[in-house]
Amino acid sequence: MKAKKIEVGDIFSTNAGGEVEVVEYRGALEVVVKHLDKWGHEDVVQTDLLRKGVVKNPYKPSVFGKGFMGVGKYRASSAPSRQSPAYKAWVGLIRRTYEPSYLSSGRNIYGSTVCEEWHNFQNFAEWFYNEPNSDNPEFRLDKGMRVWGGRLYSPETCSYVPKCFHVWMTTKPRVSRELPRGVHPSGAKYLVMLNGDGRNNYLGTFETVAEAQEVYEYNLHKKYRQLAIEHCDEIHPEVYDNLMEFSS
Repeated sequence: MKAKKIEVGDIFSTNAGGEVEVVEYRGALEVVVKHLDKWGHEDVVQTDLLRKGVVKNPYKPSVFGKGFMGVGKYRASSAPSRQSPAYKAWVGLIRRTYEPSYLSSGRNIYGSTVCEEWHNFQNFAEWFYNEPNSDNPEFRLDKGMRVWGGRLYSPETCSYVPKCFHVWMTTKPRVSRELPRGVHPSGAKYLVMLNGDGRNNYLGTFETVAEAQEVYEYNLHKKYRQLAIEHCDEIHPEVYDNLMEFSS
């Protein structure tokens, strides 16, 4: 049976999910369709592919159920079989925020999220290639220093900071709920350890929890200030201000 002629207004289902509407018929090799979602992306497809449902939607979330490529100049690959720096950073970001195995393992313990703008790879890549030190292997993406303690990845909250910042700012869990971070029982006294530079730094043993906590916080804040001053020309001004204020 001869297939029905494709006409403007016809609706077709796609293999990727969703539907498209024919908005212009130029010929068998050029059919303009529009995706029937909030993006309304238009594309040109061949008649035979349209009938088979082979129509890609660049706005369909395909990366851990949240991220999508979008439409723009940025690509996933910078060379054959090699991810572009922006795409690698973006996939890692979406993965550690939304991948089920990360969530179930507790690695996203703070409930971090990614702003909707960055669900679109094109938007993230635009920010990435204009962000200082994004291509420096000694720096890493951070969301909690421009907005102190923030949990949202976004253009307004993120920047790239030296890896050594996270070495000092990722504190070990409390040894018990009764003791502050960095304070450990030592017989009838309390030992203070500040972890960083890949080792535990012994700061002394004290009679009371209050003394131990004061010493721990003083030295941690001192280290924050030192890092801010040492890297003042490399970090975002808001990161510098927060570190200096926190340690004052």
